[in-house]
Parts: sequence; structure tokens; C-alpha cells
Amino acid sequence: MQVNFDTNTNYKPQFGNYEITEKALIHLKQRFMTPKDMDRFEKVIKHFDEKGELIEGRLDEINGDLTASIFSSGRYSETKTEGWFSHLFRSPIHFIENWAKRADKVEAQIKNDIRLEEIAKK
Repeated sequence: MQVNFDTNTNYKPQFGNYEITEKALIHLKQRFMTPKDMDRFEKVIKHFDEKGELIEGRLDEINGDLTASIFSSGRYSETKTEGWFSHLFRSPIHFIENWAKRADKVEAQIKNDIRLEEIAKK
């Protein structure tokens, strides 16, 4: 058994093209999610796994609210925070699914921009 006494490291699991911070995992564990919500959450995670290298996402918890980020290296960055109404009256899956839908739109726009740049260079 190995014991690590280094408490200064912040463990952040990295999966595919998205990152879910430890604080976000704790936040999600405290919120009520039905088994159906868990299935929907798993679909969102698989969706990010299938994305190319163009778009990355991050789910974090800041000041008690879920925060979702979408970014593409050197091209795009966006961060959204879950609203108080959603936090009080909805499962967090709605916010997470909207994060994935927004990532799809951003990815399509970036692909169009890259294609436009390539056409302009010819």
C-alpha cells in the first residue's frame, strides 16, 4: 500500500477531450440525479470522447455553482455558469446537456472557419 502525503496536488481526472474536476464530482454527488439522469450524463461523456482534437471541455464547481467551459486552442474559449433556478429546481443534467450541445455548435463553427481559411489560402 502506498500512502501519499502530498496534499498540495489537486487531482483532476482527465478523460478524452474533457475534464471533470474533483470539486465538480463532489458537487454532482451531492445533487439528486435519477438513474435516467445518470444514463444521460454517460451519453454526454461518450459524446465528448468521440470529439476530435479540435474542441475540449471542462466541468468545474466554483462558489457552489457548476461551471462548464468549452475551448479550442488558440481559437475559442467560453465559460457558462449554472443559474440559480436550475440549481434549485432541476437536475444538473440539463446544464450538462446544454454544455454538450453548445460544444457541437462551436465545433461546427470552428471547422467552417478552418475550411474558409484553407480556401482563402488557395
